[in-house]
Amino acid sequence: MRRLWKRLRAWMCGDDDGAATAEFAVVLPVVVVTAALLLYLARASVTQISCQDAAADVARATLVSDDGVAAPAGVQVAVADGGDRITVTTTCRVLADPLGVLPATVHGRAVVVKQDMS
Repeated sequence: MRRLWKRLRAWMCGDDDGAATAEFAVVLPVVVVTAALLLYLARASVTQISCQDAAADVARATLVSDDGVAAPAGVQVAVADGGDRITVTTTCRVLADPLGVLPATVHGRAVVVKQDMS
């Protein structure tokens, strides 16, 4: 009877040994997944900026020279000549995240206007 009384009193007083460990075990995977997604998002953002810069560089080079312009490695380039302007669209692959939440490719687009040098 005395042991039952001690257990009841311990339960009523909120004896919660190990609760912090259990909470930590539940929260830690959430923190790790969130940190990983933030890192992959940062990587996708950097790749997007690089892809846009590559489109601008190819557009400028295409305007200056009529020869074929080499794009950076891993970048797909599409050039469209629309009369008075040249449109360059680039497609770059992004490091895939494990959950498949972020895009696998990003695009960059640049337009340059041809000028008459007469």
